[in-house]
Amino acid sequence: MLEDNLIQIAGVVDESEARLLQACGVRYLGFPLRLAVHQPDLTEIEAARIIRGLAPHTLAVLITYLADAQEIADLCRFLGVRIVQLHGDIERAQLETLKCHHPRLTLVKSLVVGLHDTDTLESIMHDVSAVVDAYILDTFDPRIGASGATGKTHDWRISRQLVEHAPRPVILAVD
Repeated sequence: MLEDNLIQIAGVVDESEARLLQACGVRYLGFPLRLAVHQPDLTEIEAARIIRGLAPHTLAVLITYLADAQEIADLCRFLGVRIVQLHGDIERAQLETLKCHHPRLTLVKSLVVGLHDTDTLESIMHDVSAVVDAYILDTFDPRIGASGATGKTHDWRISRQLVEHAPRPVILAVD
């Protein structure tokens, strides 16, 4: 399970950066792979090697746009991660399958401000609340079509509203 007030640094590019972040006390390291718009920072083989070398107190997070439960589970197993941050449109049935067959995985579902209106985000949030462990609020950039890692800041009032109604913990993405 995720801890309160967590800080995750995403986009680890190599082993030396992972060691530096661990030395600085970062407990969650994000590895974006199989992305919709952006290019991965490293290969899956490189990510797996780095993840297997992390100190026991450091947790790796797979960040992906995959939408198929089996593909997600297979990639998590290959990498050696137990936390997956799911971006993109993944059906509730796929989340249920993932949670049912892989209950040790911690599932974090993205809610992308600007891609959907607030009512739709609240609806998604409540629809998947029984099968996810947390949400991450991120920002859409219509210029490049990216749903996260955009360098853009969305309207924090929307975040506040979503946090107030969230049945699960919420992580705020800041670029």
